[in-house]
Amino acid sequence: MSHRAAVYTVRVRRKWDRSENKECRLLGDIDEQGTYLGDVFERYCADPAFQSLSADGTKVVRCVECSVEGDELLLTTQHGQNGLAADIVNASGQLRLRQTPDDTQLLKCGALFRLPPADDMGWLAVHVAHGRGVKGLLEKGLLERFREEFDDLKLERSTR
Repeated sequence: MSHRAAVYTVRVRRKWDRSENKECRLLGDIDEQGTYLGDVFERYCADPAFQSLSADGTKVVRCVECSVEGDELLLTTQHGQNGLAADIVNASGQLRLRQTPDDTQLLKCGALFRLPPADDMGWLAVHVAHGRGVKGLLEKGLLERFREEFDDLKLERSTR
């Protein structure tokens, strides 16, 4: 059983900024109206309807808990996968249950955003459990909602 973490930077800038410097926004004032990025993400993730599906519909990420403490947003997510048929056996090899392709395996994973309001760059640390990372689908879900709400801003991330 393997567990690891992946770390990314998080920034916000104007979408159509053609300047050479491409100035990033302060995370505590992403829209120049005092909106804090951590509050935005918390609102999205706290919505019980928040989930993100893969293109083929076999993978899903949903938030089951989120909380903000200072400049940190802690998420507990579930990463689900279906489409697999398997026999689940106990330690002595006896069949406990049969997984069908319609069944979904759900693994809990964590993610931590550190989003200092006075800075223009934050961090995302993501728990990768058993090779199942939530970053791609979590990012997809956050980006979709962010684009709907802030059509003139762009979320950027990079690997660190």
